[in-house]
Amino acid sequence: MRSAILKVVIAYLWVGSVDASLHWYAGTQDTPTAHSLKEWYLYRDPQNGKVTHIFDVDILLPAIVLGLAAGGLSARRTQKDLIWFALLLPAGVVALFPLYAVSFPHEPRIWWLSATNGERAGVLIASYFKAALFCLFFGGVGRNAMRQIQGRTQDVV
Repeated sequence: MRSAILKVVIAYLWVGSVDASLHWYAGTQDTPTAHSLKEWYLYRDPQNGKVTHIFDVDILLPAIVLGLAAGGLSARRTQKDLIWFALLLPAGVVALFPLYAVSFPHEPRIWWLSATNGERAGVLIASYFKAALFCLFFGGVGRNAMRQIQGRTQDVV
């Protein structure tokens, strides 16, 4: 069990550090690539004015990668272990939101910097549940894929 937990923690640290590094690079560096990443990240839909790529980068991609990692690493463990991993990892994903916001120090389009504590708490809670759904789903996918590779019967259907 300790080995699986350690591997999942390493996967979280890797995903979190890559995500934080990309945010820092896009928010603080003065290069064409950084400006391009920043504009892509902060892109607003012209029809409704909502930012569209923040969800992908901050919630969706980390939850998918961590779900697959948790599922693959818990293939020899019980389903209960997978569920615990898939419910704890999204908390780590949303815990990085304040770090992402301060990566863009002089950007008025980052709403986190001007939001109230109530608004922040609401977004963190909603984001946790979104990330948990993706993490649970892809955890099941990763678990079944790894069990199939190992020649074991699939247990998540």
